[in-house]
Amino acid sequence: MKLKKRMIIIAASVLTVGLVWGIAAVASGNFGTKQDPLITLSYLNETLTPELLEEFDSRADAKAAEVQTLLNQKIEELTKKIEEQEAGVYSTYSVVALDAGDTITCGVGAELMLRIGSVACTAADTPGLIDMTTGGTAENGSTLTVNHMYACTIAGHGVRASEYSMVLVRGEYTVS
Repeated sequence: MKLKKRMIIIAASVLTVGLVWGIAAVASGNFGTKQDPLITLSYLNETLTPELLEEFDSRADAKAAEVQTLLNQKIEELTKKIEEQEAGVYSTYSVVALDAGDTITCGVGAELMLRIGSVACTAADTPGLIDMTTGGTAENGSTLTVNHMYACTIAGHGVRASEYSMVLVRGEYTVS
């Protein structure tokens, strides 16, 4: 009988130890899960938060690099378009019709060619316009010759029409 009692005690002890180990295994397996959402503050501060911040920083850096690359591409495209437009505007001649009294004011490097009518040079100082056809100059008030090419070397110089005129202009200019 003593032997039977001992066997029962030993079996109960083994069963109890097994049960405790089983509960501990189940509890540790569900640690921090949806069923058991509790975690320790030290785990949160020392492990989880640094991992999350590192992941966030790496993703943010990758996205920032991607955005920077796209931004640089767009800047290059727009710069190229602007250069092409400016080159297109200044590399071709514009036909400008002037009524009597209208004035074309030129930027530096603008070119003019009188096609029809009569225009006179408007310049505050010398040289007014450079006659590239003859190599001479057109001073303030002098009449331009039809089909001669003139260059403006000083900003603000230009021509004033004394009658209806047509002028080819290449470069920067304004009409008033």
